[in-house]
Amino acid sequence: MSATAPAHVSSRQSQPDVGVPDAYATRLAAAQDLLERGQAATAERHAAALCQERPTEPAAYVLYARCAGAQGDWPEAVRRWRASAARFPAAPEKSHMGLAHALLHTDLAAAEAAFSTVLAINPKHPGALAGLAQAVSAAAPERGIDLWRSAIALAGERALPAWRVALARLLLAQGGADEAETIARAILKRAPRNRPATGLLRQILVETNNKALAAQELENGHFSLSAGAAPADRMPLQMWLGDIHAARASFAAALEAATDVPELAALFPAIPRNFELYDRREIWRTLRVRIRGAAPNSNPLAACLALRLDLALRDYDSFLHHYAAAPPLAEPWAARLRRQAVILQAPAFPDFRAPKVFGIGLTKTGTTSLGRALETLGYLQAHFVNPFTEEIIGEEDFPLFDAVTDCPASLRFETLYHTYPNAKFILTERPRPDWELSFESHFARSDGSFAAFREKAVRRNQFRHGAALAQLHGGLYLAHQDPPTAMQAFTDRVDAFFATKPPTKLLRHSVFTGDGWPQLCAFLQQPHPTTPYPWTNKSSSLASANPL
Repeated sequence: MSATAPAHVSSRQSQPDVGVPDAYATRLAAAQDLLERGQAATAERHAAALCQERPTEPAAYVLYARCAGAQGDWPEAVRRWRASAARFPAAPEKSHMGLAHALLHTDLAAAEAAFSTVLAINPKHPGALAGLAQAVSAAAPERGIDLWRSAIALAGERALPAWRVALARLLLAQGGADEAETIARAILKRAPRNRPATGLLRQILVETNNKALAAQELENGHFSLSAGAAPADRMPLQMWLGDIHAARASFAAALEAATDVPELAALFPAIPRNFELYDRREIWRTLRVRIRGAAPNSNPLAACLALRLDLALRDYDSFLHHYAAAPPLAEPWAARLRRQAVILQAPAFPDFRAPKVFGIGLTKTGTTSLGRALETLGYLQAHFVNPFTEEIIGEEDFPLFDAVTDCPASLRFETLYHTYPNAKFILTERPRPDWELSFESHFARSDGSFAAFREKAVRRNQFRHGAALAQLHGGLYLAHQDPPTAMQAFTDRVDAFFATKPPTKLLRHSVFTGDGWPQLCAFLQQPHPTTPYPWTNKSSSLASANPL
């Protein structure tokens, strides 16, 4: 791109290919068609040239911004949408909508403000209502439900299936499984292969622990071969039902059928759940060669997945080499990978004197909420699994993170105390009767019951995460008669160990009895965030508590 290009058109863009028709409108339509067919990088080159040719025409600038988002470069998309809004203030709605959608991937508070700006211009804009619902749903699910209902009612038949899926997911999280299933099946009746609705139905089957219906759906229902279900859609239910051999066969078929980076990225989390260490490393190597060979490093999604594969293979030299040349990545991966690079480049890596934080509470004691809180405070944190590799956290992972929460830290807290002398420990706690109910419900969803999990653990190569999960839970739970006995034994172990340690090393933290930012931030000597404490997996029976 020449020096005379508009300031917000990146200088890395080249001139369009020879042979595109000369008429501006025709060339614009051709570029839009390229984008719709998934050729975002090529469309971007044409859009950049059109912006330079007709700097007073907004259509090319809109297309140019859309191309950044299509490639997963959301920070650049935000920059382009802001520039478009500034250049064409007479027609703000389209630019504000584009900006707001891009901000959903980088800054939810800013996205909420941007959608609100559109609604101030046009209060009956269903797309803006839907965007606002998406922006607020994580922090305020009840408000999100109301906004989704309003957007769908306002749009009528024009309401996107994705809006209905988003509403149904919120309803499911708030205990409305029946309405969520009704929505999912209504979408699938009209569009049987709708992927989001298919995923929603699968989630409903798992969340409601309806294994009989799941088996029926695999045999002759929506997830059956006769119904044309894709292997990638069958695999999660096969894993959940304990048919690991069928799940592995479905994974192999899905991997062979995958034709683009998003499909490969969707399969990535299934690798450590289905395969033991040697097999998974072979799959990772093959996948890395396939991605780096087929997708240019300028593709943010491909670059992000390849970097995660470097980390999975413990190939840190390759990670640092490719990270240095990576394009801008979407959040939250951009911040996570940036911090990972800093840790790996430290002169003392692995730095055992680093000031780490370990959340050592057992399952269903608020460990997920603690992990989210630590991430809000700026820690690179891993909760139960390594977020880059999707493997259960092991010994090699602790040096890679600022904070680790859940069972992998619980099992090894004494060793971690002596390995990392500057670490602090947080024991998340929950009233015992409520914990017992939640713990049993957790295993009921995944395995039928805790007793059923105990039986599966004997066949450790035949269920999700294999030996790693069996060994982890074996050390915390399975050696004891029942979950309450396991909890008491663990509590006694923590009490005995920390009885002789400085009181500044351990915080007892219970979101269920009102603990939140004040207690956590005082312990970690961190500033108090302005956002509410992230209380995830909140049960309806505890909804009245409001930790700040």
